[in-house]
Amino acid sequence: MNIKQNKLKIFSTSTNNSWDIFSKFSSFLKLQRTIAYCLRFIYNLKSKPVDKKIGSLTLSEMEAAHITLIKLAQLQSFKEEISILSKDRYLPPKHKLSSLTPYLDDNGIV
Repeated sequence: MNIKQNKLKIFSTSTNNSWDIFSKFSSFLKLQRTIAYCLRFIYNLKSKPVDKKIGSLTLSEMEAAHITLIKLAQLQSFKEEISILSKDRYLPPKHKLSSLTPYLDDNGIV
C-alpha cells in the first residue's frame, strides 16, 4: 500500500519593538540631527526634484525631529494608553494616569 505523505513547513517571524534608539547616541542633539536628516531623506524620496531639501538643517526640520523623538519615547512607555487615547476615548477611571486627564494634542503627543 502506497501512502502519500505531505510535508507542511511553517515559518514564523516575530518583531522585537524594544530597540532603543536613545541608547545608541551620546547626546540628544546628535540623535535629533540624525532623525532630522532621516526625515529629510524620506521627504526627498517623496518629492519632485525641484522640491528637494539640501544644505544645513532648518529650525522646522529640527523641531519635526524633536516631535518625532518625543512621540517615540512616549510610544515606548505608554503604548496602551496612546492606543486608547487615539480612539478619542478616555482612560479607565482606575488607571494610574487618569487623574492627570491625558489627551493627545495635534501632533499626537500625550
